[in-house]
Amino acid sequence: MSALEILLNGNVITAILAFTLFSIIVEIISRKILNVLEDVSATEWMFEKIFIPLFRALGLMLFILLAYPVLFGIADAPPITELLTSGSDRINTLINILFVLPLLFSMIPVFGGMPSLLLPVQGIAGSTLVFSWMQAALHLDNIHYVPNVMVIAFIILLAIVSHTFARWTALHLSDRVNRFFHIDDGQKIVYRIVVMAAQLPVILIYTAGLGSQL
Repeated sequence: MSALEILLNGNVITAILAFTLFSIIVEIISRKILNVLEDVSATEWMFEKIFIPLFRALGLMLFILLAYPVLFGIADAPPITELLTSGSDRINTLINILFVLPLLFSMIPVFGGMPSLLLPVQGIAGSTLVFSWMQAALHLDNIHYVPNVMVIAFIILLAIVSHTFARWTALHLSDRVNRFFHIDDGQKIVYRIVVMAAQLPVILIYTAGLGSQL
């Protein structure tokens, strides 16, 4: 399957919708909780730096697991339940990778402050881990995991474009979001959700490349 065929597949569309809905709920509820905790600095820091990234990681894990194996452009593969139970603590390993990456990514100058680059990095890392489990189950060798130059260039280009588009969208929708959900930072929520939706095709381009090697 091509990346476009994967994107239009029913399972992947379901995964995208579930991921988007989960992300919206997480962002809105998180902002409300942060407003309540703004006078309790230690608890606010812990919630913002630990719990919110953890729930975002769970959302991305949900997307990867729901979209499997079509995520890689294939229809027949070992069931995802088999992959998760074939090794020890595989679910924890996947969550930890998706959770730790944002913390490490935030330390990178300039790029570390761009959510539009973080999601592809997380998605590629999580998808690669699941693909490696599938590769082991199928006893396949000679698989290359490093994206080619064109994919890397496209990731950076789409990150810049989606960052600009998300800022524009957030600026024009933030007032409506604030009024509807009774919050005061709708601009941040709209920005992050638009960025997340815009970056999913980048992940699919990478995973389609992995699957084409089978």
